[in-house]
Amino acid sequence: AKIVFASLSASYIVSIPLFILAGVSFFFLAAALAAGLYLLLLPASRLLGNPRPEMSLILYNKSAVYPLVLLLLIMVDLFINQIV
Repeated sequence: AKIVFASLSASYIVSIPLFILAGVSFFFLAAALAAGLYLLLLPASRLLGNPRPEMSLILYNKSAVYPLVLLLLIMVDLFINQIV
């Protein structure tokens, strides 16, 4: 559980400067950070506090949705930038 939490925390922290360097909008940055917090870090911290198979299943299910959420966020961001 410690390795999982450390890995997800590191990837979350590294994604922040990558998003900024990519030149994404503030909307995408804020939404992506909120999604990462909700879908990755909160379930990982719950797994760290209670390392049971049920908690790892919850983490797996939420982290599997994370790439789709990022794709939808970037699509919405691109759509908003086309309108404005």
